[in-house]
Amino acid sequence: MSNKKVYAIQYTNHLQTAGEFLLAFINKHKGFGNYIEDRTLTWNTDTKTFKEYSCWFNSNKIVYNTSPNSHTLLDDFTLVMPYKNNLITNSNVNTIVIPYVNKHFRERMIKGWNHLKGFDVKVATYEFNKQYRMLNDYVFNIGSNHGNVYKTFSHNYPSVRLEFIDIGMILMYKEREYSKLCKALSIEPLDATVWKNYVNQYRVTVSIS
Repeated sequence: MSNKKVYAIQYTNHLQTAGEFLLAFINKHKGFGNYIEDRTLTWNTDTKTFKEYSCWFNSNKIVYNTSPNSHTLLDDFTLVMPYKNNLITNSNVNTIVIPYVNKHFRERMIKGWNHLKGFDVKVATYEFNKQYRMLNDYVFNIGSNHGNVYKTFSHNYPSVRLEFIDIGMILMYKEREYSKLCKALSIEPLDATVWKNYVNQYRVTVSIS
């Protein structure tokens, strides 16, 4: 695994459907997605070590989400679950992509996701706002150094880069945000028609108008 570049996607429950879309979207790019026997792109940390999970991939780059806890990579497992290996050092992650939603597209996303099982509009709105406040605090250092999971994580793992991607902007076909994602993952962009068509397929699937 030392010659592979490993990335992770970190999303909480209120962004599950967008996180799953982003995971599949990234794997449409060259260097990703070459996994054996159509294995899942989710690493279940309760059933497999990273070595057991990663052996199903023969691509140069790996991107995955962790299961069953979507907060896994931002938790300090040495404190919370000391019987597990530390997931950051164990998986050699160098970049964690964190999707978020700014105000530009939020209402349309919430309306589109309202019919999804288990989706709670009030909880999602609260979580969107909370995440955006923490993100701004992390980027501009405008708040406390305590209680912000991004600041705590970066303090504990300074070698791992956090890359925040506005999933709403991606779903609005914004070239600038897509370019930012490609740069973060060191990938060649897809043809504009191809990536925008893939985004459109997702929007139709979840009824985002």
